[in-house]
Amino acid sequence: MPDRCIARVMRAHGANAWVEVNAEAMVLAQLKGRSIEAITNDRVVLDRQTDPPQITEILERRNSLLRQEGHREKRLAANIDLALLILSGEPSFSPETTLRVMAGLVAQQIPFLLVVNKSDLDGPTQMALKSLSRIQPMPETAPEWPWILANTKQVNGLDALHQEIELNCPAVSSSESSSIALMGESGMGKSSLLNLLVPDANAQTQAISEALSSGRHTTTSSQAYRMPQAPGKRSLRLIDTPGFQRFGISHLDREDVASVFPEWSWLQQGGSCRFQDCAHLHEPGCVVQAAIKTAVDAGQLARANALEDKRILWERLLSSANAPDRRSTR
Repeated sequence: MPDRCIARVMRAHGANAWVEVNAEAMVLAQLKGRSIEAITNDRVVLDRQTDPPQITEILERRNSLLRQEGHREKRLAANIDLALLILSGEPSFSPETTLRVMAGLVAQQIPFLLVVNKSDLDGPTQMALKSLSRIQPMPETAPEWPWILANTKQVNGLDALHQEIELNCPAVSSSESSSIALMGESGMGKSSLLNLLVPDANAQTQAISEALSSGRHTTTSSQAYRMPQAPGKRSLRLIDTPGFQRFGISHLDREDVASVFPEWSWLQQGGSCRFQDCAHLHEPGCVVQAAIKTAVDAGQLARANALEDKRILWERLLSSANAPDRRSTR
């Protein structure tokens, strides 16, 4: 066995990290030097000549999950092949927060699947689907964001989820697992999903916490788990990320935010806004505002309300991104 090898970070905690080499048991390693900062699912160079082993290098990341409020950045995980964004109607998820996460995922070129959880609860599920419709593209503008129903109470409650994972997570190479991130606001049922997908997750978390002497709950930092797979199935890694109430996007620009509002580019196919940097807020000659007025004048109130709702959500995201309000004074 070589003294230096490539390992995968399963959980990082300060100057320490649990790492996995191939499918071997995890080992506790230390970061070499203050300039090295590891996050969950990083690929790293591990020197096993020392005791404990040392992480000497972080290999290039294909992407990273992060949220940011001003100068405070929180990197959650790296090298993600699919993000599962968990929603529910009890408690109700926030359409605005969901759009924030989606914009962050699109900016990092991370495919995502919206999972409406707790689908065994009829009333809350209908409320969740109504909220989901607010963030779906208007039918004529773009395809729907991919979504499924799921629940942990019924025998077949996760069948659709397993099928989507099988379709959307091809192995990166013959020697690597695909990596799936589990994300969601607090209370969406993410932990229940995790415990079904990885039955020994609690035991793994407890062992790691005891070794790190952290005593921290599983949802305070990201942790990767190897998902049990039937013989012949591809290997998968599931990354549980901390639940959140807010999701900062000050690291995103206006184009990133616009990626989850395809209506704006579709509307401008018939004619551009007067100003190239139009923020679709109060500027004269704005095609978005014109479309809302046209719908009102034509008595198409449902369309007008849908566009105005989109515009309000857009304004909220834009004010939080690295994209100042560009109200023209020309």
